[in-house]
Amino acid sequence: MKRVVGTLFCLVAIAVMVFAVLNYGNYRSMCFDASESAEMVEETEDLPCVEACDSLAVEPVVTPEEVVEVVEEQKMESLDTEN
Repeated sequence: MKRVVGTLFCLVAIAVMVFAVLNYGNYRSMCFDASESAEMVEETEDLPCVEACDSLAVEPVVTPEEVVEVVEEQKMESLDTEN
């Protein structure tokens, strides 16, 4: 009896995995109907376009020259505070 239950459980698990692979990318929510999702798309049409970029950095890019300037300023400040 345990062998039959184990075999059925394995078959059900394999069937779930097969159906998941076959329906990959075809998600449809059972909570919302098509009219609500269509309304949400229409509301986002007025959003501004975002240009593609090479980096996900949100901080401004610092050039090596700017780094040297900052380091020199810090050195000068440390020398001033020591005297």
